[in-house]
Amino acid sequence: MPRCPFDKVVVDGRSYVYRDCHWTTPNGYRVSTADAQKLTFAFYEQHGRVPGAPAPARPRSSPTRRSR
Repeated sequence: MPRCPFDKVVVDGRSYVYRDCHWTTPNGYRVSTADAQKLTFAFYEQHGRVPGAPAPARPRSSPTRRSR
């Protein structure tokens, strides 16, 4: 089973990790629901995506057509 990278965010000098669909402290303690919402908003502002979601795919460039 491949390891998935954990999403991390630092708010007010404290670091948090998003794993198993929950925000936790680096030691593994879960944060409250209200704090989790704040962390999710902060993560979204910093990274442009929600935690746990894959990074947005880059748009594929269309092949250039040459006229003959």
